[in-house]
Amino acid sequence: MNSKKEYIFIAGLYTLIQSIVVGIFMVHAAITNNPQGEFYTESGVVWGEIATVFVSWFVGSAVFCSAIFALVFFIKYITRK
Repeated sequence: MNSKKEYIFIAGLYTLIQSIVVGIFMVHAAITNNPQGEFYTESGVVWGEIATVFVSWFVGSAVFCSAIFALVFFIKYITRK
């Protein structure tokens, strides 16, 4: 495998795993700190609200982490020349 492709694969894998973990932690925080019953009621979990929390934090984390990796790869690219 090419060295550049390996770095991109590792960066993508790291971004995916980190974004999933951030999403899960935020869902846990939302369910744990739920005084108004927005995410969990007596009738069960409100999956639409939980999915919204997970997806919003997943996307935000993925975009932020991807931007950081893009900046690092860009700096590495311009310092080589």
